[in-house]
Amino acid sequence: MIIDQYPGAQLGQEPQVLQLVKAGDIEFAIISSANTATISPQAGVMSLHYLFRDANHVIKGLADPRVFEALKTMIDETTQGLHVIATGSQGVRHMYSKKEIHNVGDIKGLKIRVQATATEDTMFPAYAAQTVHMPFGSVYTSLQTGVVDVAENSINVYLVNKHYEVAPSTGPTTRWCSSPTSSGRACRPSRSSGSRPRPTRSARKSRRRRSTSSAPRPRS
Repeated sequence: MIIDQYPGAQLGQEPQVLQLVKAGDIEFAIISSANTATISPQAGVMSLHYLFRDANHVIKGLADPRVFEALKTMIDETTQGLHVIATGSQGVRHMYSKKEIHNVGDIKGLKIRVQATATEDTMFPAYAAQTVHMPFGSVYTSLQTGVVDVAENSINVYLVNKHYEVAPSTGPTTRWCSSPTSSGRACRPSRSSGSRPRPTRSARKSRRRRSTSSAPRPRS
């Protein structure tokens, strides 16, 4: 079997890709549960905060045949032209920003980029944060220019897309609200507000590079 891959939203954003799958223009796609909620609103339940205790709980849940069958049945009953063939996760979602975030109160009044779903637009305003919808490709520049104060995604996405250059503050202590990218949301309580979250190793290296060089760095 030969599979042609089209990364980096070459075929459009996930909601558009879902429509392409439904139309039969592409065979399959890896889609987050949040974006699946745009055509099957019930999928938004997997984006609820504090749904899972930790990453191990996520893995155990996704490996449970009963969970898979429930998800498969949900999509079959609420959409046409789509079927779930597997579940997976790219890791729990972290919030990251220019400023340190220790607890829920620290995002009060901040603008946070989220996926455009009813679940996200309900949960984050409950913390007194302001949700902002935008394509993922605009997140780097929006963090850099202050269009948004905070973004949230899995740590591998944060590193690969070099978001640490414009939002160096992230780490395990900011995971009080995080989710598996492709299947659900996992959260754990943060440490007390007196503890300081440690940035990732790449973020620390980025900081050191900026502090030891006076020459301007080219933008990505």
